[in-house]
Amino acid sequence: MRTNVKDLFKSQRIILFLILIIATILRTINIGKIAYMHDELSVLSRLDYNSFSELIRKGVLPDFHPPLVQVFIFYWVKVVGYQEWIVKLPFIIMGISSVYFIYWIGRKWFSENTGIAAAAFIACSEPAIQYSQIIRPYGSGLFFCLLLIITFIKGFEENIQNKKYKYLFSVSIALCGYNHHFSLVFAGLFGLFAILLLPKNKILDYLLFCSLGFILYLPNIYIFLKQMSYGGIGEWLGKPSKYFIIEFFRYFSHFNIFILLLLFISLLISIIYIYRYNKTERKHLFICLIIFSSSYLLAFLYSIKVNPILQYSTLFFSTPLMFIGIFSFLKYIKIYKIIFNLSIILLMVCLSFTLIYSRNYYELMSDQPMERYSNLTFKATKEYPNSKVLINTESWFINFYQTRNKIPFKFETFHQKGITDYQFLNWLKSGNSNYFIGANLPENWILLAKYYYPYILKKEFGYTYEWFLFSKILTKSLFEPIYENVANKNNNWEIKSDKINLNIYEIAKETKTDIIKTFNLSEIINNRNYYLSISAEIKLKNKTEDAILVESIEPEYGGEPYDWRGASFKNQINLNDTVNWQPVGIMNRVKIIYSSDNLLKNSILKVYVWNNKKANFLIRNFKLSIYNGNKDVFKLYYE
Repeated sequence: MRTNVKDLFKSQRIILFLILIIATILRTINIGKIAYMHDELSVLSRLDYNSFSELIRKGVLPDFHPPLVQVFIFYWVKVVGYQEWIVKLPFIIMGISSVYFIYWIGRKWFSENTGIAAAAFIACSEPAIQYSQIIRPYGSGLFFCLLLIITFIKGFEENIQNKKYKYLFSVSIALCGYNHHFSLVFAGLFGLFAILLLPKNKILDYLLFCSLGFILYLPNIYIFLKQMSYGGIGEWLGKPSKYFIIEFFRYFSHFNIFILLLLFISLLISIIYIYRYNKTERKHLFICLIIFSSSYLLAFLYSIKVNPILQYSTLFFSTPLMFIGIFSFLKYIKIYKIIFNLSIILLMVCLSFTLIYSRNYYELMSDQPMERYSNLTFKATKEYPNSKVLINTESWFINFYQTRNKIPFKFETFHQKGITDYQFLNWLKSGNSNYFIGANLPENWILLAKYYYPYILKKEFGYTYEWFLFSKILTKSLFEPIYENVANKNNNWEIKSDKINLNIYEIAKETKTDIIKTFNLSEIINNRNYYLSISAEIKLKNKTEDAILVESIEPEYGGEPYDWRGASFKNQINLNDTVNWQPVGIMNRVKIIYSSDNLLKNSILKVYVWNNKKANFLIRNFKLSIYNGNKDVFKLYYE
């Protein structure tokens, strides 16, 4: 019997099967090429313990995450080793399973079409794929959160007498808690609002099984309280902007305006059509929207008032419910099956195309910093054997790839040692090497290193990494300013101090800011992918306490600066040296300051000397320089 192609496109089962196949392909197509990310290596670096109690004490408590993933990986690598694809495999499987779970929940609460649309979106969305491919508690957390909903539906919403689903519901609550603090938040919010879906005669039974879930979670209470006492991850994570939620949905839409509009219009239609929903469906839609909104508000307010914790991953656990709610209107829109299915295929094609080409996802994921640092440095030290090498990260991460890939080389790291710019320069000047390999350097160190090693023989920029091979020997340099403006009156700098010689000025004790220039930012750069640097050479006329080169980016029409930073002399030079010229400078990324190129407009850049300690010194070659930056540095998460 010949199958009609048209009938195939009408089949919901075929479309569901296609969604799961696409989800599998997108999560496994690069499985043999993915190196470990920084956070994954952090997990692996906390496994070398002799007992479970030691693992908890030294590997879990210092972290900000519950123990489940760390404990699982502890035993999993003992079985399978450290090869990336096999270590990641359970998380990939959970990610694929989650796509089906989303479909199942959407179908149960609203309609077949709702489940298919939500599943198709998650199947092809970059965050869902990425979180399925890393050994962190996000893909697993989504799996447990969705399992929690499924067991609730089976155990309490549907009239099923078998109590196994109720017990599994209790277990799911505990698993959410052991997995991540915000999958625990999800479980708590769902547990609270799910009462709305139950008749009064089932509430007591439901609360008993919720209590059982809490009892199963009790062993983690000490860990939870200990980790919460840390406050948050504000040491490196900034407070979220008021536009965070917009950027979140742009991220899930691959920063594509048409996909974002599709989500917005779908949500609007679902809200408009709410009058057609029956009482239970309205409650389901309310739960979908309120759990996501509550998760966001809790994380946002905590981040603003206490300590920053809000990241895209924080909201990942509740995001599928949001998508189910967004597409809930499909139950009430009459669409021919063939048109609906073709629309779903088109949606997946658009998401996959933007994932691969616009977002460049697979290339970025395959080139992770620590493996690239190791491979590039090994090759460079073979070609330039006497190079000084500084890879400024946890030494365990580099040692892992050196051992695994059999690429030994000597290197130094100052990571978390509190090394100042001046101490870095003293180290850099020691010895007689003509070459310096620097990776994961603070931006200031890149600028200061060029003072002693002016030429860049090789460089590589990628997602969260920059690698340089500096040279003292004259050669064509691959990292040079594309714009420079040196302090002198011909360049319209405001200069009050006396000119001693060509571009050399004396800063007197009586003056605080007497060399200054203001730039219209959008006139000197046209996007965020640049480094801004200010630099100078200083000769002290007497010993001093401090002075500062300042860079301030401000609104053109006044107000608080968007960014203010300074190069403090006391951190960069010898304040007792009154003989030698010494370099000072600061470099920063425009990308950190602005989330959009449009925001560059109506911004000004002020560059000046702040003589805050009334020093007396000579200054020369005081200048603003602009370098092409790393356009991919945050690309996996931002536009």
